[in-house]
Amino acid sequence: MNASPHGIANDADALTVRAPLVPPANAGMRKLLLAVERLHKGLQQAIEDLLAPHALSVSQWLTLCAVAEEGGRTLTHLARQLDRDAGSLSRAVYLLSQRGLLSPLRNPHDRRSSRLSLTPEGQRIHQDVAPRIARLLVALDATQARAGHAHASVSPVLDDLAARIEQCRQRTP
Repeated sequence: MNASPHGIANDADALTVRAPLVPPANAGMRKLLLAVERLHKGLQQAIEDLLAPHALSVSQWLTLCAVAEEGGRTLTHLARQLDRDAGSLSRAVYLLSQRGLLSPLRNPHDRRSSRLSLTPEGQRIHQDVAPRIARLLVALDATQARAGHAHASVSPVLDDLAARIEQCRQRTP
């Protein structure tokens, strides 16, 4: 094979059009996965920035929110609601309790379990951070609306995608 002065091969093989290495369907999936990963990283970082003054992780924040919305629930109930295993949630609840943000109250009907509620400090932090996160999500929704998307709210679209993915997972052997 000879090369031109510009480093371009002169033989017929160099001009052969080759099929793409990735079929178009897989390329679409790759783009979707990259977009979801960018969304996750960007949103995670934005939320972490809002939580940093309170030294909370996103996981701890979600736990505080779940307790704020449904106080008096057991760890098992919250684990189902947050789609987490009871062990990891138990560690988060323990840390939040140690910081004085959550209060586990013994269940009078079942001494093996406790019901969780926010302490006054937990309520203060929740009331401080929740509106900031809400403003961030409103800004995302406004961006979607300006872009002309039929669904102006990001959350329902993502929830729908998650449900469809779960349906596909259950059907795929």
